[in-house]
Amino acid sequence: MRLRRILTLATVAVAAIVAGAAVFVARMDLNQYKPLIAEKAQAATGRKLQISGDIHLVASLVPSLAVDGIRFENAKFGTRPEMVKAKRLEAQVALLPLLRGRVEIRRLSLVAPDILLETDDKGHGNWQFAATQTSAAPTAAPAAAATPLDLPYLAELVIEDGLITYRDGVTGRSRKLEVGHLAARSTGRDDPLSIAFDGAYEGMPVTVDGKLGALSGLDGARPFPVDLSVSAAGADVALSGTVLHPLAPSAADLALNISGKDLSGWASFAKAALPARPYSLAAKLAFRNRRFDLADLQAKLGVSDLTGTASLDLNGARPRIAATLSAQHFDMADVIPEPEADGRPVKPRGNDRLFSADPLDLSALRQVDGNVALNAASLMVGGFDLRDMAVVLSLDDGRLLAQPFAARLADGMLTGQSDLRVPANGPANLALNLQAEKLDLKALGGAFNAGDILTGQGDLLVDLKGQGGSVRALMASLNGRANWVMGKGRVKSGYVDLLGADLLRFAASAGSHGSDATAVNCLVARFDVEKGIATSKGILFDTDRMTVKGEGTVNLGNERLALLFTPRPKETSLINLAMPWRVEGSLQSPAVSVDQGALAERAAGALLSAVNPLALLVPMVTASNGEQNPCLAALQGGAPKPAAAGPASEGGVRGFLDSLIPRR
Repeated sequence: MRLRRILTLATVAVAAIVAGAAVFVARMDLNQYKPLIAEKAQAATGRKLQISGDIHLVASLVPSLAVDGIRFENAKFGTRPEMVKAKRLEAQVALLPLLRGRVEIRRLSLVAPDILLETDDKGHGNWQFAATQTSAAPTAAPAAAATPLDLPYLAELVIEDGLITYRDGVTGRSRKLEVGHLAARSTGRDDPLSIAFDGAYEGMPVTVDGKLGALSGLDGARPFPVDLSVSAAGADVALSGTVLHPLAPSAADLALNISGKDLSGWASFAKAALPARPYSLAAKLAFRNRRFDLADLQAKLGVSDLTGTASLDLNGARPRIAATLSAQHFDMADVIPEPEADGRPVKPRGNDRLFSADPLDLSALRQVDGNVALNAASLMVGGFDLRDMAVVLSLDDGRLLAQPFAARLADGMLTGQSDLRVPANGPANLALNLQAEKLDLKALGGAFNAGDILTGQGDLLVDLKGQGGSVRALMASLNGRANWVMGKGRVKSGYVDLLGADLLRFAASAGSHGSDATAVNCLVARFDVEKGIATSKGILFDTDRMTVKGEGTVNLGNERLALLFTPRPKETSLINLAMPWRVEGSLQSPAVSVDQGALAERAAGALLSAVNPLALLVPMVTASNGEQNPCLAALQGGAPKPAAAGPASEGGVRGFLDSLIPRR
């Protein structure tokens, strides 16, 4: 009993002493210490601290100290005089621990703080003070064997109505974090911090809940645990793992999970339009020496999926991306934002143009380097379904190479490469080479909602080069060639009417023998492209009862067509139906019309012989050995002359044939 009484009396005595000291301090005018506080702050940081308001102290066992009107000077290179401005700072400090020489802050509250963190043009931060600043870059990691920080114990931190701005002096870009409410609480010096945050990042609402490691772990002597749940832009983000040296992170190992219903919610953060698609991402994130690595990556966007690995290296002159990715199904429509529907009518293109004259902004290709290998079981591009697609993309100093590239398209094989160069000054340069073998036109027709209008298999070759600052300029500068070669197939007879000639309508129905399709022996089109003008004298289309030869130009610069098609029957009785037609107008709105002048000229020559002159072409366009395309043989002049053909003069049958099928 005596011991208990002694302890009680001692406690009362200590409490009386503390209370008396508190009352004494409360009656003091603490504003007289403003110059001393400012002096100590400047000695420690090399910066001026200004307190324009009063300093108050509310006496209790846990006194509350309030300071109004705080301004802390910025670095000399700063874009404003103050680094920190705050309307009010309140702190509750436990007195009993102070008697033992320990600082315990029960509650630290900041009201309306405005904090500016910025770097100069060399990357030095304004948080580097004169007493500790060195020439090292601000991103340099602290030594692994860092000295433990002797930080006061902070039980609770509260920030209300704050603003934190980060400005990069190298790029001139700024980011803002608005703090509506932030509360961080801990039950002990070595216990984890519970975090609750409600605010906005770059105007995007953000909430954070979770736990961080203890304040005593900020010294970097051991991994700092992180377990946070974040909600932003309609997304749920989970981040868990450890960070080394959290005050200046040098390494991290984290599990990352992100999911959301609409990716377009991140548009304000990305400063770009994003597709309105549901999405998810799960990966293991590792950070070492300014390099981020994603392993076990599993991502979905809309109906598209991706798996693999990816990395971002920030150590070079430009950020470098590397990735090895695979997809079971990937639809490019999932990554292309849909046009905004604002209720206003869509403005028509000027001058009925198909290719846009809007400048191509490819500057991003000069901001990053990388190498990406992508394999996709199915890749949808527009209406095209590329199967078993494999491509390697490399980007180096503004040069984007797609090489090699291979895919199956419409049951055919598509291979090729592209080379896009974006110089620092001047227009972009593009080289494109594509080869397709045995493309199934019936399957390909599905991409254009054309069904089985034309069936058969064909080969395509595109070899083009050009340069320009817009799609229109690029098309107007193209040089190279484009060829299409098709063997036997069928075309729906009803669609031959679209060609606008009585011969074709008659021959189609006559040649179908009761069927709704006309047999096609071959179809060949050859174009030589120079300065955006595609010129052809080698268009040939052949059925059992007629042959059509075409020639003319497609001007990709002004988007105008000038094509002439000359049909000829293989039966003398049909010659009077042979009506040439022209395809003119724009690529956007082509027009088909019968060429009356050519009709009169051709009819006069055709009636000179009782035998159909086009009969001489039949062996060339129909007698195939199964290996050589008959239309191609006719255009190349490689087929033998039929024995039944009689001698022809320069202006007779041979001249007519030469004008119809030029030899090459």
